[in-house]
Amino acid sequence: MKIRLGFVSNSSSSSFICQVTGEVYSGYDASLSDACMYCCAVGHEFGEDFLIDVDDVDQLISCLVDDKVAYANEYNPDHPSFAHKIRDEQHRTYFVKRYHTILEDAAEQRVWLTEQTFEHVDDLLERYFDKYGEYGSLRYEVPSIMCPICSVAHLRDQDLLAWLLADQGLDRNDLVNKLKQRHSTLSSLRREVDRKRSNEASRPGFDLEHS
Repeated sequence: MKIRLGFVSNSSSSSFICQVTGEVYSGYDASLSDACMYCCAVGHEFGEDFLIDVDDVDQLISCLVDDKVAYANEYNPDHPSFAHKIRDEQHRTYFVKRYHTILEDAAEQRVWLTEQTFEHVDDLLERYFDKYGEYGSLRYEVPSIMCPICSVAHLRDQDLLAWLLADQGLDRNDLVNKLKQRHSTLSSLRREVDRKRSNEASRPGFDLEHS
């Protein structure tokens, strides 16, 4: 979640950015509720209109447990990115301890979730966040299955670019250098993009819906 803070007359100015539309909401002592936005377990902010409805209780239970395990993996000492996060041995010890603590919490929550009987999804969410939610509200801890970004109902440009680079076996820095050698201005780059799009659209059998 991206929040910008600054102090003015004992008040704080907060800004929330919808990662689907790019819309920004700012205000003193503002909350996600004021901005009509949600924030998922991963930290994606999005407008209320983009919240995904879920009606399968078992599917949501599985998601809640998986989200907790995914959060634990941010501290997993066996994760490839772990070494880049560690400053010293004391920091490493904290990460390892934190990892096991979260896994224990996930196991406890799994047992509780499977032992309960929920009438419907809203009943599950209310009781779960009342017992385990850090904020006690869905507003700040939307399960990933209900997030438009986590569920890829909406794909951000940065995620599309990351996939494209990986799919094509490209390195971002190499691509940037190549473009700099070919273009000295942004206008020049955009003209090439427009030209390539025009050529693609004029190919025989081109179909926008299936391209």
